Amino acid sequence: MKLEHLFDLIESDEFRTDANLATDYRMFIRCLLNSEPERSLVAELASPTAKARVLERVKRLCGVATDVRYEHPWDVAISAYLIALSRAAPSIAMIAAVTASRCNQTWWTRHVIQDMSTVSVISPPSSATKAVGERRPTRTTSSKTNVISFDPFAEPRIRSVASVDRPERDRQIRSIPA
Repeated sequence: MKLEHLFDLIESDEFRTDANLATDYRMFIRCLLNSEPERSLVAELASPTAKARVLERVKRLCGVATDVRYEHPWDVAISAYLIALSRAAPSIAMIAAVTASRCNQTWWTRHVIQDMSTVSVISPPSSATKAVGERRPTRTTSSKTNVISFDPFAEPRIRSVASVDRPERDRQIRSIPA
């Protein structure tokens, strides 16, 4: 598919509505990853030109003035672009995430950025290759090089009420005004 056509599909009201039916973040990620436009976009991102165009698209969508009373109209689209970039070009995805973090009234994008900022570090296989011209974020420890990756299906990093000890939780509940 042509990249412009994919942009139109991902930014469409139908795509946004389908994704916003998700009841939680993990379902949202599954919805995006199982959608045909998202899979096609990830395939298109094999080209360095496509990566640059998606990054520019994120910058353009984040730069549009929006009504602060409502959700950002391209929240889902920006999230889809961040996820696609994180799968195809993690270093470019981090640049896009910095830009997207400045957007107002985003819900899903904030969750995607939060996951991207708390990524897990894994060692790449010895036969791993990178795309021409792509610089992946790395961290050097002793003689090994680790590549940062984004796993949308990792366990949530949110501390639940159950993890708070019981006396502390009871104190917090009693301090809520009736």
